[in-house]
Amino acid sequence: MPTIDVPLHHHRRIVLVRFERAIDSGDPDPNYPDIDLRGERPAELGGIVGVMQGRTVEVKAVRMQTRRSRLFAVSSRPDVFRVEDPAELPDDWRPNIRITGVSGGADSQDARLEIHIGAVDGPIVGFLTVRVYVERNVDITPHRVQLVRHHHGATHPGAVPIANIAQIMEKVRAVWIHYGVTFDVAAEGAVEQVRVANETRVSDDPYPGELARVARSNWVPSTINVYFVDRIGTGETLGYGFSRSSFSANGMPHPCILLADRTGSARAGLMHWANDLAHEIGHFFRLWHVGRREPPREIETSWARRQLMHNFNQTRSPTWWPASMADGTRYRSRPLFDDVGYGTDNRGCLVTMKSLPNVLADNQAGTVRATLGSPAGPY
Repeated sequence: MPTIDVPLHHHRRIVLVRFERAIDSGDPDPNYPDIDLRGERPAELGGIVGVMQGRTVEVKAVRMQTRRSRLFAVSSRPDVFRVEDPAELPDDWRPNIRITGVSGGADSQDARLEIHIGAVDGPIVGFLTVRVYVERNVDITPHRVQLVRHHHGATHPGAVPIANIAQIMEKVRAVWIHYGVTFDVAAEGAVEQVRVANETRVSDDPYPGELARVARSNWVPSTINVYFVDRIGTGETLGYGFSRSSFSANGMPHPCILLADRTGSARAGLMHWANDLAHEIGHFFRLWHVGRREPPREIETSWARRQLMHNFNQTRSPTWWPASMADGTRYRSRPLFDDVGYGTDNRGCLVTMKSLPNVLADNQAGTVRATLGSPAGPY
């Protein structure tokens, strides 16, 4: 039997089959969940993937040293999830496996997708934890706001926001459904007009400026109100999220989200809106920015930038980054590539499921589930 020479320092875990997102890049997809693969420890070996009860998704198995071996995909608990196909993996290097969430119990349950070698009851050469979530529904109320300036008796209307709310929400659903979160979106009403000093933007300087004025427009209780506007301020701000725990401290009359069409120019694509909105909704679910760090000292690693709750809307190409901050402090951990699994320059949409030591506010999905299961909920 062939052997594998492996250098050993302290300890090393050898994995003959590992798992990845079923597509290599591209927008979040309801059929292809991201997998939390960040680090390992005895309590959380291998990756963790989320699937909502009653849904079928795909994950990718990667043969490391098993190209000529018969491999079988088995659920450790078919009452939690089942393997749809293939029961025996093809000889492809990276075959996809379809699984269906059967039961999340009271809120969520774990089982393992095990890869057995030689037979369905043969030795286990790789596994993935599958966390099945019960559906939790959240209400969203969209507002399309036209900014209007009045000057010497004349009305000067600004641009009506161009955001396609239905398409944006489909992408937002694709992010959150893997953690058991779904959305009911209220029908879009007539365009709302809000009076501002300059019809081209909502002023946020001095803060909160005219943001509070927008938040008063037709606000609806017991829902997440999302206001779409043409532009916010004169900088690079794409959106603000004021959750139940933060709105009052920020001088806002109500919890709400504001989302702009553009900064200096029109937005480049649908995911710019959707990633921003999904991120701001995360704040309503009591999530912080990754590691509770704010610019200019945000966490710089590729795994941080793969997360939905990272500070920036997109991953910047490494050649664009300065070598140090304005105060001379050197950046230390910026990755040398610009694709974290969602395409070049795109930030990811992972919501973490592991609870790794020394990582502040980890297991974001657990925080989300606790929020949605509480009497107050996210509103």
